[in-house]
Amino acid sequence: MLSEAAKGQLDFVSVTPHAMWPDIPGANDPRLKWVIDYHTGAFKRLREGGYEKYVKMTNEYNKEGEFLTFVGYEAHSMEHGDHVALNYDLDAPLVECTSIEDWKEKPKDIKYSLLRTTWAIRAVTAVTTGNASPKETSLRSSRCIPVTAWLKAIRGDYPYLHDMGPRQWEGTIQYGLEQGHKFGIMASTDQHSGYPGSYGDGRIGVLAPSLTRDAIWEAMRTRHVCAATGDKISIDFRLNDAFMGDVIRGNSRRIYLNVTGESCIDYVDIVKNGQILARMNGPLTPVAPEGDTIHCKGKSRLRLES
Repeated sequence: MLSEAAKGQLDFVSVTPHAMWPDIPGANDPRLKWVIDYHTGAFKRLREGGYEKYVKMTNEYNKEGEFLTFVGYEAHSMEHGDHVALNYDLDAPLVECTSIEDWKEKPKDIKYSLLRTTWAIRAVTAVTTGNASPKETSLRSSRCIPVTAWLKAIRGDYPYLHDMGPRQWEGTIQYGLEQGHKFGIMASTDQHSGYPGSYGDGRIGVLAPSLTRDAIWEAMRTRHVCAATGDKISIDFRLNDAFMGDVIRGNSRRIYLNVTGESCIDYVDIVKNGQILARMNGPLTPVAPEGDTIHCKGKSRLRLES
């Protein structure tokens, strides 16, 4: 089971089935028939009892304080790019739509977030297909959280298992930032092999006081999140005591950074307006993790205060 595989290495998970593709292309192109059949077949199964089974499984694995599960599903769009609806409630319905914009208007009483998916290179520059760029979410549902960029690693230093085709600059995270948009950066797995959070494919990290649904949801709502596409990292980055994801103003800055990696840290860059403000090299000798069991090659730490 997907959730069983996730439970062995993650604290929380959302297994997101394909749900809809309102503007699916290629109806008259025989080369795309397999793409259309693959997706429309999944959409049909989801509506013929699959979604109810999925929600039931999601509820069965959810254990507050131990392992959390979230109901979610994905909608594709050539015009607006792919989006994932991540739901707070474990009994959230499947909301039908005719477009991504239509999707934004419908759930008036559902606590959910509509996440914009992007594609990444080395978890720094993200690239997407479609025409939409990462930007700040503006949904009319008063219960929707404003997190948008759901990062999916592709074409890094090793082959990726799920090729999404051509890239474009207008779909990069860097492009979205240069437009002045504010968004949190998550990471996820999209390689379709049944191992959520598998090494090298993307994981989300959150700054949360506890492993509870409210705490995790609040961390995502406030953009207190980070993305990892390799070894897990623990990062505490603050600017004038504000956490990553916060928005502050001031005439001076005080930077605090504390990074712990599950393996050796090569380097850490602090980037401001697309330019490297500082680069710190990792220690040549990694520090062994504390405790009786060592689960990795080593652990490295970097700390900066300025």
